[in-house]
Amino acid sequence: GEIIEEFEAYPLYREFVTFHLNRTSEDPYSDTVTSIQAVKYMKNKMVDSLFIPIEPKDPLLKRYSIPLNQAVGRFLRYAGDLPIIIYNQPFTHTYLNIKLDKEVHISFIDAMKMGKDLYGITNKPLEHIQKYLRLYNLGNDPVAGAKVIGAIYLDYIYTVSKYRTRQARIMARKGQKMTAQPLPEKAPETIRLTSSDKESEVSAPV
Repeated sequence: GEIIEEFEAYPLYREFVTFHLNRTSEDPYSDTVTSIQAVKYMKNKMVDSLFIPIEPKDPLLKRYSIPLNQAVGRFLRYAGDLPIIIYNQPFTHTYLNIKLDKEVHISFIDAMKMGKDLYGITNKPLEHIQKYLRLYNLGNDPVAGAKVIGAIYLDYIYTVSKYRTRQARIMARKGQKMTAQPLPEKAPETIRLTSSDKESEVSAPV
């Protein structure tokens, strides 16, 4: 990727988890989510993954499917205190609010905005980014979406790091100094799913 215009700066984490609601449509008001996908990254490398069927098309997976609220709770336990990277905040926020019938407060980074900064691609489904990046080998991977999100974020980390290094060299030639910012390991914020009357049992730090 490359910085093609003025870009919005996001935290650069070396340890994070990606979260994807695999779906058949970008309409958050219909029953479109078939599974929850997640991939955990440590030192910017994939180390683990999580796949939870919700409404799978494959009949062999139906015996393993669980309700969405249980699946989200399982993901939060899996994510622990790692920052969460997703794609398409409006869909995720709206879908969880409607289907869980709760006011959902999620702290995360939206990789869709990074796609605009890096590739000039705006408001396209994740599959469009996958084709753009030529990640053809993810065809039947059950956590393909979560891996594509990870690829976008890693690309963002690499591109912004190169950009900052280049800017530092320019400033150095002018006799100025630029303080390098270390990559933080964890985010201090929290995720909570709350209802109108009481806080949900599904709560975990991010």
